[in-house]
Amino acid sequence: MVSLKFHDMDTRPDLDPWLGGLLVLPEWRNRGVGTMLMHRGTKEARRLNVPRLYLWTHSAEKLYHKLGWQVVERTNYFGKEAVVMQFDLSGQSQRSIPKPRADYLRSATRLPAAAGELRGAIR
Repeated sequence: MVSLKFHDMDTRPDLDPWLGGLLVLPEWRNRGVGTMLMHRGTKEARRLNVPRLYLWTHSAEKLYHKLGWQVVERTNYFGKEAVVMQFDLSGQSQRSIPKPRADYLRSATRLPAAAGELRGAIR
């Protein structure tokens, strides 16, 4: 799942909006799912005429950097090192996002079931 949200990082109220809540179940990682979700979030932000998005991450800086996000700052957040990143959407044609491998796309048909498993695990 992925969300566009306001006020995602309470220590940076000056930055909005945020790409947040990007979650990929461990068994679906390294298959291009996170890239597809990020692409969908930025596509929706463009549709809403958002000029710039922000995110923070404890663990996925390499992925976001590869997809064109730039570091704004490094900070301590929730007791762990975090990086705040930005993605400029103004005046750009849609950035080419690497496509996931075809074998992973075939396995993506199971994604709705995986989302149901996640909801069940949270309850």
